[in-house]
Amino acid sequence: MYGLLILNLTAGSISRLAGRFRKVQVSEDAIKGMDSFLELPTEGHTREDIGQWVRSKGHSPRPSGEGFISRKGTVSVLAGTVLRLGLILFLASFALSTHFRITEELKIPEGGEGTILGGDIQLMSITPSLPDEYFQVGDSSSLNIESITATAVLDGERITLSSGYPKHYQGIYLDINHLGYFQQVSYKGNAFGIPLDILPPGRTHTEMLDDSLTAVSFTLAPGRTVTKGILKGMTYDLASPSYLVKIRTDQEDSQPLLIQPGQSVQNQKGAFTLGKNTFYIGILAAKDPALPGIWAGAVLMMAGGVLMFLRIFWYEKRFMYLFTDDRVLIGYEEEHFRKWGNFRFQNWADELLDVQAPPGDDDNEGDPGDAS
Repeated sequence: MYGLLILNLTAGSISRLAGRFRKVQVSEDAIKGMDSFLELPTEGHTREDIGQWVRSKGHSPRPSGEGFISRKGTVSVLAGTVLRLGLILFLASFALSTHFRITEELKIPEGGEGTILGGDIQLMSITPSLPDEYFQVGDSSSLNIESITATAVLDGERITLSSGYPKHYQGIYLDINHLGYFQQVSYKGNAFGIPLDILPPGRTHTEMLDDSLTAVSFTLAPGRTVTKGILKGMTYDLASPSYLVKIRTDQEDSQPLLIQPGQSVQNQKGAFTLGKNTFYIGILAAKDPALPGIWAGAVLMMAGGVLMFLRIFWYEKRFMYLFTDDRVLIGYEEEHFRKWGNFRFQNWADELLDVQAPPGDDDNEGDPGDAS
């Protein structure tokens, strides 16, 4: 469907450009086919007089075919052409993007290292706009993490990442799309880290441990119950979080236990100990060779839209006239506001007739010939 639409827009643009810039040959049929035309006897009219009258209306006639022609605003067709070109470029680039766009996501803790789209990255620091204590009413959370800033080293170069505005680096766009706690855990003698997806409060993260028969669930533990006016809710310590931990095995399902980093709980398979916790972020990386075309197409569409608006004041106006053995034919038309153009030409024609009428010849006044 994209291909047919692009082909149709391209053919339409070429047809309009060819029609607008095609050389027009002045002829009697061409003049009579215009929106307004005036037919006068040649007696009392010369080419110089008519040419001077046309020039007085802001036109510059030149020879064409059997007579003369003047065209103004011919390049106004470029407004629609720019708009269609932008749409063609946008659609073509978007179609290419769906086939050649590469994305990869990496969860990385503060101080951690990893690889994303072939580049080595080390996360130096994370600065989230997170309150130390959060007050929540009810079960649903309205916590809004407005911004996250991180400093990293990618392929040896120090860069700053932020949420909401992708960072462009060597053809790759990097954006922060997630924030959570990275909790160090020790279980049955094995130490590892778990990226806990438990923000905002109320979410539960479940992680399988060293085997598929043991799972542990984490939920942020509320602190104090606080009443503020008619509102009653719980506070959460986001700077030093505590967790409600539930360990499930094939033989037992423990009750939720309140545990903080540095503490441990014991089950029949061994000790479950929490170590140090830090923040982690999710980095979304995208490599899209068609993205410059998408941006260029969007810019062209906006420019074309502005130019289309300006066509209210900028559009094609065309004068034609020719002399035969016994007649003078003058034609005029405008691309837009055709009725206004016809009215304007009739006023001009009345002016021409008033100037050319013999003094005192009132009987012929108002009989200029065949005007339509």
